[in-house]
Amino acid sequence: MKKIFLVSLILFFAFSSVAFTADDAQQQQDAKAQEDEKTRELEVISAPKPVEKNLAVRYGTWLSSTFRKYTDIDNDKADVDNLKSSFEADVRFWIWGTYLKKHSFYLRFRNVNIDRNTGTGYTGIGSDNEGPYVDMAYLIDSLDIGNVKIGSKIGRQFFTIGRGIAFSGTHDGIEIDFTPPDFYLKSLFAHSNPKDDNIDLSVPEYDKKEDRLYLGTELSYTKFYPAIFYIYGLMQRDKQDDYPAGTSQCYRYHSQYLGVGIDKQSKKGWSYWTEYIKEWGRSFMDTTYVDPHRSKIDAWAADVGARYMFNLPTFPTFEAEYAIGSGDPDRTDVADTKPGGNQFGEDNNFSYYGYFGTGYAMAGRLSNLEQLKLQFGITPIMNKKFAKSIDVGAKVYLYRKEKAEAPIYDTQATHASNDVGKELNLFLYWEPNDNFYLNLKYGIFYPGDAFPETTNSNTKYFLARATLKF
Repeated sequence: MKKIFLVSLILFFAFSSVAFTADDAQQQQDAKAQEDEKTRELEVISAPKPVEKNLAVRYGTWLSSTFRKYTDIDNDKADVDNLKSSFEADVRFWIWGTYLKKHSFYLRFRNVNIDRNTGTGYTGIGSDNEGPYVDMAYLIDSLDIGNVKIGSKIGRQFFTIGRGIAFSGTHDGIEIDFTPPDFYLKSLFAHSNPKDDNIDLSVPEYDKKEDRLYLGTELSYTKFYPAIFYIYGLMQRDKQDDYPAGTSQCYRYHSQYLGVGIDKQSKKGWSYWTEYIKEWGRSFMDTTYVDPHRSKIDAWAADVGARYMFNLPTFPTFEAEYAIGSGDPDRTDVADTKPGGNQFGEDNNFSYYGYFGTGYAMAGRLSNLEQLKLQFGITPIMNKKFAKSIDVGAKVYLYRKEKAEAPIYDTQATHASNDVGKELNLFLYWEPNDNFYLNLKYGIFYPGDAFPETTNSNTKYFLARATLKF
């Protein structure tokens, strides 16, 4: 085991030194999606294991090195990419303690450095270092009243509601849950993480300026566990200034969400899920085109999928997922207000504050987007000297617009065509032991008829991430 650990350590630093010599950049529009995906992956591998002692303290560190490379990120091979690749070094130290198995705390510090080598036309942030800062800090309490379990978590934590599309992420707040027989009820109140950028990049000084409140409740029926039936409500309130930096444009976006769904997750055999989300509220029209006034939000989204793991050698797994989010034909951008916001009538663009995974290369949002994903994977190696497990697989995506005339997250898809394109993803996940992880991902996006001839070149994406935990 010591030899395996030493080899893993050498591989980690060898990978890091190679990554530092690469050209540097990052596709700006998918930064939040990539961070959410990474957070979910690392939360799983760094979570403290349950203990039987009445008093226990655990602590640890993990280092994550991520190299990303894009080719033709603007879908134009004749143009030089402004953003080509990036290297990110992420270090986090955590400490966790518990008392009587009912009271616990978790504290995590983070320092992240992103080194970018940018082209002449790049206008974003070059090299950047954040930290050290408090990444997470929360207290957990629990008690039993009869046959009802009550738990609370307060502080900076990872929130999610439903499948995490409408709302998920690391924020400051409180979550309270009740577990009576056959039911699970949780309520949350959160304020956006002060280190997050505003989702609306057209807001003046959007950098690290996200200021939103979230209030949500979710009720689940668990009698037929692992199949769970749930319903939730979520309210989002935009707390930024009405007219920031003295502009005549109001950027506020207030929204409510009602979601219903079914979820069944199993390690083997069938897993399936479905969720429908209704969004309503109010936004403000783009004053580039009309006089300033409110518009009513009327949008929706749906996600349905299934996965089956065969009880055969290499555990072959097949997954299919279909998702769709509504769009608005008089918008020119699905996230920005000016320019790009609603121009007249209702705002039918589905906007959300969680995470939905599209392909690696396209890295879009579920706004005016219809997506079909087919995925196949195997685990060819398990419990060997050089690998605790190795997972490999492929994903195929087919993309369409919900409304041909409406925009998608990639603003270059300007043609009134439903055909957004298709994408192929390949992935490898290697876990040599409990302390080292390696992810490799490759994606190529083939633009469809929604892209003009001048911006319909294939986009390629590559990621390599090494994570060391101790």
